[in-house]
Amino acid sequence: MTTNYRQVGLELPLYHSHAVLSPAFLKATGANAEGVMVAGPKLDAGDALDDKDPQKAAIKAFRGEFKAKYNEEPNQFGAAAYDAMNILNAAMARAGGDEAKLCAAIEATRGQVGVYGVFNYSATDHAGLGTDALVMYKVDKGAWQLQK
Repeated sequence: MTTNYRQVGLELPLYHSHAVLSPAFLKATGANAEGVMVAGPKLDAGDALDDKDPQKAAIKAFRGEFKAKYNEEPNQFGAAAYDAMNILNAAMARAGGDEAKLCAAIEATRGQVGVYGVFNYSATDHAGLGTDALVMYKVDKGAWQLQK
């Protein structure tokens, strides 16, 4: 779609879903990706994140461990699974092995810093993340750049 968008000469800003936030998208679209904007998780922001960002240390640790184990950079889908398992493991420990208490334990999760965001669940919020979990990226000179 990105290449076709450029081929027909459209010059309006082009926004994609976070699914394209990857080196593979940049490779497939080449120069046509210039200027593409995406709202996505902080995982790809790396050192561009403010040192005060509560996720920065978690992201750095996850990226390092993932790269050491799999010899490739992690993507956002692996990060989401990693956070989900950490949330589940912590809730299971709080539930004490009682399946009936597991849902309540997940819903009691507050302030759990993950790679994808800082999670705060409740009985009415099963997403657990706010808009502060997202940042904007723009393709500039062939690379995803954090927009501040």
